This record gives sequence, C-alpha cells and structure tokens, in this order.
Amino acid sequence: MLHAPPDEILSEPRRSCIEELLRTNRRRILDAIGSCTGRTDPDRGTTAPPGPSPHLAGCSRRFIHVATLDQIEADSFAFRYEEGARHDNFVLLAEFPDPARTYSFTGLPAFFLNRVMSPRRASYPTYCHWLGLAEFPTPVEFLARSGGGRATDTFHVVDGLIPVNGRVEGHFLASGVRCVEGNGSLSRLAPGDRLRLLPEPDNTVDSEAVLLTDAGEDPVGYVPDWLLGDVHGWGLPNTAVRVAQANAEAPAHLRLLCRIEAHPSRG
Repeated sequence: MLHAPPDEILSEPRRSCIEELLRTNRRRILDAIGSCTGRTDPDRGTTAPPGPSPHLAGCSRRFIHVATLDQIEADSFAFRYEEGARHDNFVLLAEFPDPARTYSFTGLPAFFLNRVMSPRRASYPTYCHWLGLAEFPTPVEFLARSGGGRATDTFHVVDGLIPVNGRVEGHFLASGVRCVEGNGSLSRLAPGDRLRLLPEPDNTVDSEAVLLTDAGEDPVGYVPDWLLGDVHGWGLPNTAVRVAQANAEAPAHLRLLCRIEAHPSRG
C-alpha cells in the first residue's frame, strides 16, 4: 500500500508524483454479489454477473468493490479489503483471511496468477492484441485489461481509476456487444472515434444502464456494469469515450475496446 506524508508537508510535484503512481499502480478487485445464482452472458456464453443489456433479466446482482491491490514496485504488492467486503454474501478469500490486515507480498499470489493467460499459449499474442496490450504485458496489466474473469467465480479486476489533476483515464471492454451488433455499426468504427453515452432510465434490468452509440446513433455496446457507478458519479457530460480498437474477429466480449477520460471536478 502506498503511504504519503500529511498533506500539509507535501510539495506539489511530490503530490503529483504520488497521485500518478496510484493511478498507474492501483487495481480494484470487484465481486458480483446479490440474490441470484447467475445468468448467461450473451457475449461470453457462460454464467456471469448481469450487465446492463436489455436482453438480460432475472438477477439483482451488481459488482461491489471488495478489495484493492497496490503495486509498490515491479514485483512487490499490497492487498487490503474495502468496505464492500462487509457485505453479508461476500466470503473472504482463503489466501487473505483477515479483513482488517493489509497484506504485503513479493510476487502475485495464486488468486491473481491463476487469472492470467499463460504466454505459452499459441493464442496469447492475439489475445494481447485484442486487449490493446504489448505482446508481453506484465501480469497485472493483463489482469486490469482483461478483468481476470473465471468460470468458477464472479471476481473482476479493474484499473483503480483515480483522479489525477482533475482527470481520470483508463480502458474498458464494452459489454452487450452481441446484442446490438446486427446493424453492422461495429465494422464502421475506427480508433479515435467518439462514442455517445445515452442513459437508459427505463431499462427493465438496470435503470443505470448506459448505451454506447456511434456518431450516427447506432448502438455498439454498453458501459460495463462495474463502471456504471463511476460514470454516473463523474457525470455523463464530464465523461468522454472513444474507440481504442474494434476487433471484428475476437469473441464478442473482446470486440470493442474503449478509452475513457473523465473530468469529475467539472460542474
């Protein structure tokens, strides 16, 4: 865990340095917690937490921030639970049984390593390309971009999305792509294209759902469930989403990689 001296003795350059380290080295661990046992994700074809697609129904489960992983140095990490871990339906991880402790360790423990694709797999370079990563990213970079999802649980690893100098930036994979891609709009997208964010307050599955459309207002996907709280908190007018890359040959849940930038301090 990164510690800073009291604010009053931090110089501005020092404060900016610490904030930048937090932004690039902090990851949130989320869990989908709620009252249902699962549903079929149309992008993955597997049991997974419910997203905002209007085609999905019957679940009340939402992603909750249950823990934080900080990367202190190249191979040094710290793990701690957050308030979300107090949820009645959350079970503490076997590797981290003490909810009040900050765990420090060298190298990633099995809980995280088991969520990273092996570089020895023939499809690894292609998968990294779909994620917009260098051919050999660090395990933590891979986790934060891919989510580290597994069929056996509902955990998700994402960027910390910490404001630095009034700005937040990061990447996400659009959800619900398979449900809206019949119009061919995905094939017309190019890197840098601005996407519109349209709230769907009448969505019967999730009233906070945010649809992504191209310049012609054709749907291309949805803001993923785990990001909705942040986007609404920042304010849709303060949030810009652009296409990082469209992967026509990828599985549906990897077909649209987006870049997000927000200015939460704007009115």
